[in-house]
Amino acid sequence: MPAPDSPTTAPDGFEFVTCPACGGERFTVTHQGRDWILNSGATMQVVKCDACGLHYTNPRPRVEHLGKYYENGYAPHQSEREGDTLDGLKGLVLRDAFGAPSTRPTGAGLAVARAVSLIKLPESFGFGVPYHGSGRLLDFGCGAGKFLRRMHALGWDVTGIDFSEAAVGAVRAAGLKAFRGTLPNAALAPGSFDVVAMRHSLEHVPDPLPVLRAARDLLAPGGRLLVQVPNHASWEVDYFGDASPRLDIPRHLTHFTPPTLSALLDRAGYRNVRAKQVCRSNWIRKAALLSERGPKRAMGNVFRNSLACRIAAKIAEARGRGNEIIATADR
Repeated sequence: MPAPDSPTTAPDGFEFVTCPACGGERFTVTHQGRDWILNSGATMQVVKCDACGLHYTNPRPRVEHLGKYYENGYAPHQSEREGDTLDGLKGLVLRDAFGAPSTRPTGAGLAVARAVSLIKLPESFGFGVPYHGSGRLLDFGCGAGKFLRRMHALGWDVTGIDFSEAAVGAVRAAGLKAFRGTLPNAALAPGSFDVVAMRHSLEHVPDPLPVLRAARDLLAPGGRLLVQVPNHASWEVDYFGDASPRLDIPRHLTHFTPPTLSALLDRAGYRNVRAKQVCRSNWIRKAALLSERGPKRAMGNVFRNSLACRIAAKIAEARGRGNEIIATADR
């Protein structure tokens, strides 16, 4: 039920919902803000479930209206260059860290890759997943397929799924498998993947628990789930508020912290749940630049400097207030 300081009726096209994790009906408003992408002028709110502590947008857009909040120009759905090149030093490091056994460097190439990785994390050359099982990967919320193209070039057998017709079309145009829709999905066979990746997609899902359970069913025995979501407990969200792209209401429907994400994965039946927070300095810069149109304008000027962003990111991460959660769990 709505808290005393929240509206009692939902705006047109919105609805009040119960907690996506536990079904609790009582909540407390924690954040209010607006849609910085569509600039509708409407004020929306994030609430915290009084029973389990999960944060979620409430009221939120009705499911049939969600598509209107993803403009034709929504960046993750746009086609990009054909694929990631794996030539040179970048290719050596990525193939050693994330490639299928047949693609990994040997001899002098291996020595160079290992030496570079001691100085610079492989992820800085492009995000990847360590090879697992027989390399069958499903990317849930694949967008236009940049991650899929990279992993395919690294020797993985990749499949994408996304609700955007344009995004799925871009993946198929690159010669890769992709399906339109969500999970569960009848086109995908149980036990047919070694890794399911949910990279900044779970926060967009109206009902994340059934999606996580369906993903578990798709994993082969010993399969692994990877989840990356914004950290709602980040310094960035607390300081910049709705100007932080990590909030991104109303597209982000659920707002996770490490404990609430871990609890949801446990509830979905996963084992060996591991969640950590990290802080990305370029995200702080984006929030600061956006905030120049709001009350934090002075700090936006400070964080135009990339060194200031890197320092802030290191401090936030050291204090457990990073802006991203990376979680893994086993079937």
